[in-house]
Amino acid sequence: MTNLLQGRRALVLYGSETGNAQDVAEELGRIAERLRFDTEVTAFNAIKLVCPERKVNFDVTGVPDFSL
Repeated sequence: MTNLLQGRRALVLYGSETGNAQDVAEELGRIAERLRFDTEVTAFNAIKLVCPERKVNFDVTGVPDFSL
């Protein structure tokens, strides 16, 4: 079983003005760690991606409530 889990990595990126996206990204990172992924959570502007060989994208977009 250990061999099956080797090399499992998750990179969770976020962009946030209010901190909400960061909170969600950190929670996703904790979930991935519980699933035994080697996990990194960081802001979009803190990294440079160069041709990742495998990727899965989750885009979480908030819609502002202008009814206030």
